[in-house]
Amino acid sequence: MRQVSVDTISNLFALLDGVSCLEDQDGDFRLTIENVKEQLNGDLQDIFLEIEEDL
Repeated sequence: MRQVSVDTISNLFALLDGVSCLEDQDGDFRLTIENVKEQLNGDLQDIFLEIEEDL
């Protein structure tokens, strides 16, 4: 069950990071915080997998 959860979260982060895309997806996701221009996504999958590996 844990591995299914890790795979699901990893796949979601891959979509947000632009590593993979949805069928018929035209644009990219941009994850930000209100009033902050810095984009949060881009490395989410890598960071998550690094943390998961250390557990």
